[in-house]
Amino acid sequence: MDRHWTTRFRHAPAVRAGALIDSRDVRMRWHRASVRSGYTLPELLMVVVLIGLAAALSIPPISRIRTNFALDEATQQLQSDLRRAQSEAVRRNRQVNVTRVNDSTYRLAVNGAGGAVIGDRRLPAPVKFGTGTATTLQIRSYGQPIEASTVYVLILNSRQRSVRMNAMGRVSVSAGAAL
Repeated sequence: MDRHWTTRFRHAPAVRAGALIDSRDVRMRWHRASVRSGYTLPELLMVVVLIGLAAALSIPPISRIRTNFALDEATQQLQSDLRRAQSEAVRRNRQVNVTRVNDSTYRLAVNGAGGAVIGDRRLPAPVKFGTGTATTLQIRSYGQPIEASTVYVLILNSRQRSVRMNAMGRVSVSAGAAL
């Protein structure tokens, strides 16, 4: 590699023949004639391998988080709708039913002649109702259920949650054992 000296003057004084130059004013440094910058192929491959390894290790926790999120979302939705059914029963002064239509849909409806459907709700996919889930929950006009205790079981893969309404109308959630 060819190296050459370069000098830089801090000031640009007029240099006359035979004049002395102060050594503090001259800065000398080495330069390479051809400077190469960048990364080598093995360095780039190592970075790609490390990024791939980090991505591969993070995929299982992300899928587990998504599963928990979907189940939590369905649980909160059902819990909220049970409280809404209580509120509608008190507001309308009529009995309101929460009826399981199929394995992922339920209906809120006012009971009696000319009863209006408040709404059909679908659980977030792929959450489903599990075995042991009540078919119909009847809520009296003052907000308490007719049955002593009603349980809705929600399942997703091997995880489950139970949403329970007790005799006093209190809605609670519990994590069930893995299936």
